[in-house]
Order: sequence, then C-alpha cells, then structure tokens
Amino acid sequence: MRLFLFIVFSISSLHVIAQENKQPLLKVGIIADVQYCDEENKGTRYYRLSVSKLKNAITHFRSEEVDFIINLGDLIDRDFENFEPILNIFTQIDVPVYNVLGNHDFSVEEDQKEKVPPILGLEKRYYSFSRFNWKFIFLDGNDISLYANDKGSDKYEIARLMLDSLKGKNAANAHEWNGAIGKSQAEWISQQLSQARKSGENIILLSHFPVFPLNDHENLWNSLEIKNLIEQFSGKIVFLNGHTHRSSLNFSNNVCYVSFRGMVEETENSFAILEVYNDSLIINGFGAEESHQINWE
Repeated sequence: MRLFLFIVFSISSLHVIAQENKQPLLKVGIIADVQYCDEENKGTRYYRLSVSKLKNAITHFRSEEVDFIINLGDLIDRDFENFEPILNIFTQIDVPVYNVLGNHDFSVEEDQKEKVPPILGLEKRYYSFSRFNWKFIFLDGNDISLYANDKGSDKYEIARLMLDSLKGKNAANAHEWNGAIGKSQAEWISQQLSQARKSGENIILLSHFPVFPLNDHENLWNSLEIKNLIEQFSGKIVFLNGHTHRSSLNFSNNVCYVSFRGMVEETENSFAILEVYNDSLIINGFGAEESHQINWE
C-alpha cells in the first residue's frame, strides 16, 4: 500500500477540499503543550497566556461542533494547583476530552504525582477506543521515566539504567525530560494493532512524545523499538504527538507522523481540528498550527 501526502498550507483551500468531499465521520479538536502556570514568560513560552488561548480554542471547537477533544499532553508546566484553572475551561464545552499524559503534567510534588492521572479522568495511563472504522490508541511515554515513578521503584531503576546507557552512547534524546514505553505497554500496543488489522480498522496513535524522525532530542528513549513495532503493520496508520512544540509532517514505511505546535509558544495561538473520513484525514490548523491533508491510495 502506497501513501500519498498532500500538504496544504492554505486554510481556505482546506475548507474548499472538505466541502467537496462528503461530511467527515468525526471532527476532533487537537491541542498540545498548553503548559499553563502562573509564572512570567520564559523565552518563547507565554505561560499565563495559555488560559486565553485555550478559551479561544474551546470557543472555536464549539462553533465547529467537534465530537471530542484530544489533549496531547502537558496541560500544565508545573505545580498541581495549575490544573484547576485549565480543566475548568473544558467545562465550557459539552464533549468528551481525552488526555495523553505529558512529562510536565508530572512536574508536581512527589506526593501529588499519583493524583495526576485521576485529575485528568484517566483510570488507565494508556487506553484505546474505536469510532466508525478508526481505532484511537493512546500511549503513555512516561511509563519508564525518572519523573513519573517513585524513586527506588522498579520502573525508576529501569529508567535510570536506560538513560545512563543512552548518555553513554551520546544519544540525542538522552534527557531526563523524556521517557520510554515499557515492555507490558509495548505488548499491549502490538495486541491493539493486531486487533485493529483483523477488524479492518484504520489506526490513529496518540502520544506526547515523538518517535520519528529518528535522532531527535525529544524522542522517546526507545523510539526505534516503538517505530519498528508500529511499522510491522500495514494499512492506514497515523501517529500524532506533541512535546516538540513545532509543527511537522513526516512519513516512514507508510506510517504518517505528525507533530503539533505547543500552544504555550509565543503570542499567536495554535490548535487544530482533525476531520476524519473513511479513507483520508484533514488537519485544519489554526493560528500558527500547520494544515495537512493525508490521502491513501
């Protein structure tokens, strides 16, 4: 199966394309790296401005009548109390919000880290569901990490050894703010992909951390392993992530990899609406976010 990518930068052109097609099966609001905290700006990150940006995005999602919203991680930059003003904004729209856990979501006091998944409505840190002929698979790249696990725990020690090994190889992604997907989760991902293939479903994977292009300093520690696992499967597969704070589209072995710009960046907003069709996807970018059309033949 061959993958054809049409990258469209004109929002008006995208809307013409969408109108010429039949109505999408789903409209999905996409946000990434809101990273709110009640702190002064730092470099390109305008922390307090994220509140008004998110409100603007929610208003737009409501007007477009999205079916649900996906947050690709890092709702806050630090401190547990910063979740409340951000989560309150989601109450302004009566649609589900599906969360991916980001590394900054765990930038809280040690005794509050176990509260992070529950406050985001997560009974499990990785999960999946199906809508029409598309399977949405939500990953937890903080599974093996130094910041999301108790010091001295098995996963913490595995993370320490993995990071030390990467540093010894001068790996680009050998940073404490990255993490990895553990063995149990990797086996679960393989099962999810197998089930989707057997049922004839297309696949959208959601991750905070990218896995491609390789040798990127924001990648999962075991990005090559996860990339190879995903690319064993044929068909229509898309991998969506945040963490990089920049928009990009790449493909490898018929898998399309899309990174979204961080909402916290600069003064211009950035969010997207994903239009899901039977055999194609349209990403309508707003503000500084890029737009793409992905077709398969």
